[in-house]
Amino acid sequence: MPYPASPGAPLAGPVDLPIPESLRRNIRFIRGDAADEWLDTSVALALRLAAAWGVTPEAVLEGGAMSVVVLCRDTTGTAAVLKVPGNRDMGIAESTALAAWKNGALPVVLANDPDTGSFLMEFIPSIKQAPSPVGITGLLARLHVAPVAGTAPLEAVLAGRIQAATTRFAARDRAAERENLAVASAMMELLQSTATGTMLHGDFQAKNVLTGD
Repeated sequence: MPYPASPGAPLAGPVDLPIPESLRRNIRFIRGDAADEWLDTSVALALRLAAAWGVTPEAVLEGGAMSVVVLCRDTTGTAAVLKVPGNRDMGIAESTALAAWKNGALPVVLANDPDTGSFLMEFIPSIKQAPSPVGITGLLARLHVAPVAGTAPLEAVLAGRIQAATTRFAARDRAAERENLAVASAMMELLQSTATGTMLHGDFQAKNVLTGD
């Protein structure tokens, strides 16, 4: 089915998409007093994009702390995921990276909105079992492709995440976490020693591996 590049079509009717309390709590942790307004604005944007891209929104998904993710279905009943990122640059970088992995390692990007960084991607259901070491090794090999324009360098991403975590923990009694951040800062130089540039998944952990293939 075709997906327009940008939103514009009005909604056919009112759609109620409750925001899970776990997501609201996570966003408040990051955005503080601005969280509720940002969530409302992001859900409204997701509804406009869903109408423009010809998909029906079903639910705002739980989990995550920086974006709004909505489960949708197209006219054939096939599930898709619409993601409104924490900011435009973050969304564009993510959809660009996903588009670079055209080897079945990650979901396929179906549509994107360059004005907001939001995008629609393939929905991949979890097999609900831990992937095998062999499967993980093969997946990592497929993720290591040549870098593409529009993705951030590793040192910039790491520096930004360490700074954000440092700010987050500064006002809390989190001495152990602050010590870990100091270790992470020291390790950054070691991670710059790769001779050949390659793409690197920014959040590769067990919960984000959906299949073992």
